[in-house]
Amino acid sequence: MRNPACNSPEAAARILALSLLADGQVSPSELNRLRQLDVDGRLGLPPGGFEEVLRQVSQRQDAQQALLASMADVTDPGLRLIVLQLCGAAIDADAHVADEERRVLQQLADHWQLPVPVLRSPNAYPAARRRHVSALVL
Repeated sequence: MRNPACNSPEAAARILALSLLADGQVSPSELNRLRQLDVDGRLGLPPGGFEEVLRQVSQRQDAQQALLASMADVTDPGLRLIVLQLCGAAIDADAHVADEERRVLQQLADHWQLPVPVLRSPNAYPAARRRHVSALVL
């Protein structure tokens, strides 16, 4: 798989695809959420372009290395924000955030110096929820 040009729609789509694959699977609800958000249009891809990138990326064995390399391929601050928001929305779509997905979001946000998107899934912030429950018990 060739590396896409810096700040290209394919570079952004590749990061999004790798974030979805962080937990080893892409749920139908994640893809549906991205379709609802017009992922192809927001990234500047032709119709079906994101799913093609997802198919290509899903065949890789070195997803973590690919993600690290891909983060440098998106330097535009606006495009970074769009990708991070789409990642958060898709990861949150199935009402469960895997630890691997949470780590990828944090990794992207830290690398790009952006805030982590707010997630709504019940398990999105287990440490915070544990602190809240223990405070109620005391």
